Amino acid sequence: MHFIEKIEDSFDYGKRTIWGRWAAWLLLIVMGVIFPFYYGYLIRVFKGDNEPPKLIKWWNMFVDGIKAIVIGIIYSIPLIIVGFVFFFLPLIPVLKKPVNYLVHPAELMGLFSTIFIGIIIFAILLFVITLFFSIGIVNFARKESFAKAFAFGEIVTRIKTIGWIRYIASLIGILSVTCAILCIISSIQPLALFMGLVLSPFVGIFQARFLSLLYDEGEIIST
Repeated sequence: MHFIEKIEDSFDYGKRTIWGRWAAWLLLIVMGVIFPFYYGYLIRVFKGDNEPPKLIKWWNMFVDGIKAIVIGIIYSIPLIIVGFVFFFLPLIPVLKKPVNYLVHPAELMGLFSTIFIGIIIFAILLFVITLFFSIGIVNFARKESFAKAFAFGEIVTRIKTIGWIRYIASLIGILSVTCAILCIISSIQPLALFMGLVLSPFVGIFQARFLSLLYDEGEIIST
């Protein structure tokens, strides 16, 4: 399935999930605030059924959402460590200085250099983690196993089957489309905040469906 076809399918899927299903739409908006339920619903979208999931078995949905949050936190640990080491720790000596203390230019340059290096490392890590997380979270949903979110051998095999360039380009593409949607929503003033809240379920489901379709492209040799 080509990129445009996945986008069209994901858009149609998101529309079918909420349009005409007003009660479900309202519940999904509320679930966006009680986010374990919302993430649990996205896990059901990741399962790959062509019909949008029903809002049933709420406890299971809540538990799946908690698991998804924990998976996200575990994947974020390297980013948290980098942020602590390169952004927080270097600021401690400066924050301990008196308010009227003038920071020496050499000290300031050292601080900026450390933060700049941290930004580069953070960006590289974020890129790599996104590659693995985007498949890992779907793998968790499909295999119904927490450990499968971190089955890096399976994840790499699936990405290889999709094709690294195709996979990375697809992730950049869906990010760009999502940013475009959010820019359009933010431009609708003075209703931007309201529109963002109302359409947030659609955006999340749209992304989840796209990742599910992308995951399926690596189905051929992955078992």
